[in-house]
Amino acid sequence: MKNFILSFTILLTTCTLMTSCGDNEEEAVTLQGEWLMREQTIKTSDSSFDNMLNTVFSLDLKENQTTRAFTELNVKTTIRKKGSSGSDELISESTDTYEAKGDSIFIQSSLHGGTAASKYLITPNTLTTYRKVTSQDIRNIVTIMGVDPATIPNDLTGELKIKEIR
Repeated sequence: MKNFILSFTILLTTCTLMTSCGDNEEEAVTLQGEWLMREQTIKTSDSSFDNMLNTVFSLDLKENQTTRAFTELNVKTTIRKKGSSGSDELISESTDTYEAKGDSIFIQSSLHGGTAASKYLITPNTLTTYRKVTSQDIRNIVTIMGVDPATIPNDLTGELKIKEIR
């Protein structure tokens, strides 16, 4: 009986150690790779303006494809018109430097002029960025989409949310 209890205790201890020492480390999630924009929304203090601009963003996503490809040092942003014949027309392309610190990305943006700072959340397949924007930031964004920048009020501020997938 003593032999059985000793054997059972050793077996139980061995099983416990093997289970607790398993390889359960998660892979580090990285920005590097190509991301496809799936959602772009803005929230300001003017809900009617938000509705108008979010409609423009939604239509833009249906007509155009925006990708960001992150390497160790650079991010390449490409905007293409979705073609029905399989050939997409290049609208805009830029390569900028970036730095990721903690939960923030700092992109030295040639499209928007200056440094664009965004908070981000990342999973293996989803990148969501949140960026505080001013009237000038919004004008820069909508000008690329063909919206008259003069329609943007001077005192408008808000948050731009962009969701991308791999």
